[in-house]
Amino acid sequence: MNKNVLIAFGGATLIALVVAIMLNAMLKGGHKAEETAAAPVARTEILFATAEIKPGQLLSEENIAWKTWPEDAVYPGVVVREDGKKPLEALSGRVIRPIAQGEPVVKSALVKDSGGFLAAMLKPETRAVAVTVSAATTAGGFINPGDYVDIILTSRSHVTYESDNKALETRMKNLINRNLDQYSSSTILQNIKVIGLDQKAVKERGEKDEDTAGKVAKTATLEVTPRQAEILALAGQMGELSLALRGIGDEKIVQQDAPTVSDNRMSNIYKEITEEIDKAGGRHFSVHINNGGNVSDIPVR
Repeated sequence: MNKNVLIAFGGATLIALVVAIMLNAMLKGGHKAEETAAAPVARTEILFATAEIKPGQLLSEENIAWKTWPEDAVYPGVVVREDGKKPLEALSGRVIRPIAQGEPVVKSALVKDSGGFLAAMLKPETRAVAVTVSAATTAGGFINPGDYVDIILTSRSHVTYESDNKALETRMKNLINRNLDQYSSSTILQNIKVIGLDQKAVKERGEKDEDTAGKVAKTATLEVTPRQAEILALAGQMGELSLALRGIGDEKIVQQDAPTVSDNRMSNIYKEITEEIDKAGGRHFSVHINNGGNVSDIPVR
């Protein structure tokens, strides 16, 4: 056997040995990967939403269920299944923020249905105030919780008169009686959120939009600041409140040149009263005027 053949044979043997070593290493690595992949992952069950849940809706069998979840992926607030409990046994109530389909349900997203939902819905430093309403004062009954409205006050203008001059008293009463049925109207608050009608802040489970459309409430609960709450309390004693429905997304506050709309006849009543007093020779008395809640006492000589 010549030298070249021996060299070729030795090289082939060396290459075969290297290939065998590499194949052996690859096979061992594959077995290790399979063993790693086959290692069991600890899992548990958590509560998640099977459908979109809107603010105010109750948790129900139709919108929540248990879902298998890796234990090392569980984070604070998630509801973990214990003792084989059913979903509603583990958590119940109304949600106070939107929950998307497939999203884990956390305890901080809801309040107990027994009470507190409306209070939980209020923004910081706001108050819930109820006002008396009717179909005529709620856009025909088509205002619903979540809508935004302007508040309009309509009040009656009253003029009363007292004097020891009987002749003047008669003339003044005739003048006053012609103006007793005059009214004034003004927008007192704008862009106010309606958070409840009667004792409902949201639609009940299974209730459709068409079931609530056109229903007439007797009270509307509004979300307002403390100062706005005082304005509403006073306005409710002065006259009738109407809710003007705003369009979706319309948050503009309108600055009005003439904030009060009233019959022009009332603007002339002061002048006519003065003229009648002058005719009477300027006797001492006073005229008490309530014009749309603006009370004035006019001393006269």
